[in-house]
Amino acid sequence: MFTVLLRDRTIAGEMAAREFKALYRSSYLGVAWALLNPLLSLAVYTFVFGLVLKIKWQEEVTQVDEFALILFTGMIVFYFLADCILRAPGLMLENVNYIKMVVFPLEIMSWVVVAGSFIKATVSFAILLIAIVVLHGVPPWTVVFLPLVFAPIVLLALALVWFLAATGVYIRDLAQIVGPIVTLFFFISPVFYPISALPDALQPLLYLNPVTFIIQQTRDVLLSGAMPNFWGLLGYFLAAWIAAWAGLFWFSRTKRGFADVL
Repeated sequence: MFTVLLRDRTIAGEMAAREFKALYRSSYLGVAWALLNPLLSLAVYTFVFGLVLKIKWQEEVTQVDEFALILFTGMIVFYFLADCILRAPGLMLENVNYIKMVVFPLEIMSWVVVAGSFIKATVSFAILLIAIVVLHGVPPWTVVFLPLVFAPIVLLALALVWFLAATGVYIRDLAQIVGPIVTLFFFISPVFYPISALPDALQPLLYLNPVTFIIQQTRDVLLSGAMPNFWGLLGYFLAAWIAAWAGLFWFSRTKRGFADVL
């Protein structure tokens, strides 16, 4: 799967940059929306959940600014994966012209989607770090582990995009199915509430959600100054690696019929 990326890295880079710019083309503020969108979302959610509903994260977290940082961190991780998943089912349908090109590497399209979402996540993390510096001073040194923490979910996103993009060609209803599922996972993710808010018997079930562990680890290294769970990250990485290979295998086998179906 990395051979595909290295071989066609120029194509992937150009397509990812073009796709990112296309999101804000013809708008008055242009790429500035990449900064404004996460800030506006953060402001709305903080106002609703922190000021209106007065949801408490934990007893020791009483300030709205602390709640906002915790909330924003979870949102970045979740929206990265959700953005990839929501784009995937219609990916091939949106790029029919590439399918008809015999020599075009269709596998690279999944890398382009993940790269585009990764760019947006990187911008959001930059905003988060600036907010941490403004509100609390220098962030903890454990922030250096952020790339290590985030790498496994990038592989998982790639696996899901390969699988959903290929399946979406044959099952057109997939896009309608994926949307409600992503919404469901949003509310069973520890974005707005800590895992400790659930009964003890239900807490392990929350880790079946693939974003839960990464959200927790990201908050640990960015906000708490805690060391990441290296063994947990290794297990997650291996599982995501296997899933990525399986996704690529599925995509490679099914793409032979794309042109006939489309």
